[in-house]
Amino acid sequence: MPAHRAPRRGFTLIELLVVIAIIAILIGLLLPAVQKVREAAARTRCTNNLKQICLAAQNYHDTYGRFPNGQGYANVSSSTGINGSWARHLLPYFEQQQTRSAGDTLSMLVCTSDPHGGGTWTGWSTPYGTTSYHPTAGPSANTTANMAGVGVIFRGSQTKIVEVSDGTSTTILFAEHPPSWDLYWGWWDYPTNYDSLVGYRETSQLYGSGVNGTCPNPDVFRAPGKGQDNCDFNHIWSFHTGGANFAFTDGSIRFLTYSSSQFIPAMGSARGSEVVSE
Repeated sequence: MPAHRAPRRGFTLIELLVVIAIIAILIGLLLPAVQKVREAAARTRCTNNLKQICLAAQNYHDTYGRFPNGQGYANVSSSTGINGSWARHLLPYFEQQQTRSAGDTLSMLVCTSDPHGGGTWTGWSTPYGTTSYHPTAGPSANTTANMAGVGVIFRGSQTKIVEVSDGTSTTILFAEHPPSWDLYWGWWDYPTNYDSLVGYRETSQLYGSGVNGTCPNPDVFRAPGKGQDNCDFNHIWSFHTGGANFAFTDGSIRFLTYSSSQFIPAMGSARGSEVVSE
């Protein structure tokens, strides 16, 4: 007579619900950790980008005895014979060809934390690629040599490192600054405009209103942007949590929190005699 097999026992509904709840809790604990790891990796890549940009600027200085100008005037040509933005001047030092089209996406100029970083403006017959990094020209992206508080790289600048009298370790050279959400501002190259520059106390107000109404004026490094608000292009910020990466003239990269906004004007000025502690 065959032996009776023991009846199979399945999960009860309560046990099944408990297992599902435990899995949900574990996933809930895991996702923030994964997001933190991804953000840490993106921030590291962003730091490396800025480091390479600074190195290119310093190599340019070694070659020409000055940093590149931010945007060329018609009557102030680069000693390389190239008009356009600082990025156009630095292409050979990025191991890129000088003949790269302005519509190209250059990975070194794009922060991977930006959800639309590297986007291209296609509203005109000539496309223009965007950048996540800009030199701090001075109080405004439209700063010129005869204005107070100028930075190192601005419109028509020809700054020598010995002229950075406030100290290279405490003078900002580049800052994170995502392009406008509609990609109309923030191009890495344009012949005569100030697309590729940012002011540490921006008053030029390239956008005067956004999704939340009138843009702040002046606008400073005060809080993270909202991404889809074009007003955000008027100030320095990043998609990183809590602050943004800044590249200093000595080549160092530092992550500054929004609580340090009061010190940004002093660090953005190259020869204003402001005292900034290390």
